[in-house]
Amino acid sequence: MSHDTGKRNRAQGLPRAKSTKTHNSQPDWVVADDGLNWLRERGISDATIAAFGIVASGNGAEFPAANLPDLRFWKNADSEGHPKYKAPPGQLPKAAMLYHAPEFVSETMRTGHVWLTGGFVDEWTLYTAAIYNAACFYTEERMPDAVPAFLLAIGARVVHYVPDRDASGQRAAVKLASVLADSGLLYLPHELPAPMGSKYDLNAMWQDYNGDQAAFVAALRALPVMDVQPPTAPPS
Repeated sequence: MSHDTGKRNRAQGLPRAKSTKTHNSQPDWVVADDGLNWLRERGISDATIAAFGIVASGNGAEFPAANLPDLRFWKNADSEGHPKYKAPPGQLPKAAMLYHAPEFVSETMRTGHVWLTGGFVDEWTLYTAAIYNAACFYTEERMPDAVPAFLLAIGARVVHYVPDRDASGQRAAVKLASVLADSGLLYLPHELPAPMGSKYDLNAMWQDYNGDQAAFVAALRALPVMDVQPPTAPPS
């Protein structure tokens, strides 16, 4: 990796790329299934599973909200399964703004950059790739108005967003533009290298690079920025 590449990574709040893979193509875990091999098959590391407190539950996985251990969510192992997710009953507390790793606040303070993803598996993907200043919303429909103030308070200056390549992801990108408007945060929505409607996401890109952290970080750094504007109010 060149010196210039390292500077560009740091300028985007990304880790220095390493020419090593974070998981093996023939892992040891194929012998005994603890109910989470479907995550490992998607390139999610055991360190990530431990960091987020992910445990097997039925035909999926259960995990706590960030900093709220009693608030638990469920993700279906089948991406096409129904329901795809289960949230705790009732309205989520105001403290449940963003789902993130324990290192999120310190890494955001250090870099000034936040990488927002389209969902839980994408968040786990970036953590596996050693990108700790990453987070996601608990649902793309729920983007609390308090998020900009929270991000500014922990030192964020730039918000990167990598939505899935589907209609839901694009709607979320527009909604986030509205949430961040006039906040003082620079908003950079990035376009993944796949056709619209393909449902391609960060985890799919991670798998395309077979867990090669250096190649993945380079590809993430090179993603083009989309022109996404908040919707304009209708004339009165």
